Amino acid sequence: MQQLPGELVYQDVDISNLQELQNLVSQTVSEWGGELNGIIHLAGMLQEKSLLSETKSSISEVLLPKVSGTWALHQLLKNNSDSLFIHFASVNGFLGGATVGAYSAANSFQTAFCHYQNTYTNLKSYCLSWSMWDETGMSKGYQMKDLSQAKGYFAIAPSQGVSSLLATLCQKPGDCLIGLDRTKPYIQYLLSNCQNLQQLTAYFTSPTQNWQVNPWQDIEVRDRLDTLTNCEGVQLEEMPLTENGEINLNLLFGGNSSFGKTARQQQQPRTQTEHQLVQIFEEVLKLSPVGIEDNFFELGGHSLLATQLVSRIRQTFEIDVPLTMVFQSSTIIELAERVDGIRSLLIDIQTAPSEDLKPGEEEIEL
Repeated sequence: MQQLPGELVYQDVDISNLQELQNLVSQTVSEWGGELNGIIHLAGMLQEKSLLSETKSSISEVLLPKVSGTWALHQLLKNNSDSLFIHFASVNGFLGGATVGAYSAANSFQTAFCHYQNTYTNLKSYCLSWSMWDETGMSKGYQMKDLSQAKGYFAIAPSQGVSSLLATLCQKPGDCLIGLDRTKPYIQYLLSNCQNLQQLTAYFTSPTQNWQVNPWQDIEVRDRLDTLTNCEGVQLEEMPLTENGEINLNLLFGGNSSFGKTARQQQQPRTQTEHQLVQIFEEVLKLSPVGIEDNFFELGGHSLLATQLVSRIRQTFEIDVPLTMVFQSSTIIELAERVDGIRSLLIDIQTAPSEDLKPGEEEIEL
């Protein structure tokens, strides 16, 4: 911006104080002339806390710049036709996060307010929800960068951010998610699972194999926000049941990748490692049965449960594995292969004959 024609001025002001903002705009307009025709809202505060440790004060502190700040800035521009309002938000507003509840809520508000501006005002509003910046802004010195990248969050360089901003402004006003790696199982689960929230599905068994007419195609069901919900039917060879004869809801629609399969159709563990991992999955997720092709995150796993899973793997197999391994290998088949590989490598190292040490050298035990 400094390279562009004109003048760039920094002012220290409380973004949630409308009177201070109005005074600043009036002063700037009187000096420069013209009128305010655009706002880029970048303010925010990130505090990582569990929900149990949050207080009214800590939540208010995080919400202030995103909620109160957004509303105050909107007052400056709401009567200016065809003006531009750009929100800088986070993907946490859409995907959530285990220790960023207040921050996620604040960013979710920005996305919703962007829709409000485009629907009820003459503003052109964009909400760009970023993954994380690469050593810039609040992401500078972020300790969980490697883990976040393994989960599927790209670290965005400033030049990439500028290019993404320009590309977004070439599209229709609205919100977008930027910096997600769709090749990662965790992101695939989050993005695919959210679509199912707007779909009504009927599971049924029938002696008739081929239905000539789809009885659900003309059914219209709307949610509490009056959004039209798609309807479809899924025919099963057999309704999955529990030992008590009740419908097994976990198998039927519990986010399970084996959804629609009976327990007998799930692929069973073949090796001792797979058997042990199945047991660990079932105990951590509190879900049974689990097949070796089931994805940890599609079964309802998340970051906190992934930490428990890694801890159990370390205790059971007596090996040190990184948390990122769960995000890179999310099925039992994949995890078993990596666990066996690590154990085999350790055995080779321990059984390898030691070479005679030269004077001054010492043997290091791995």
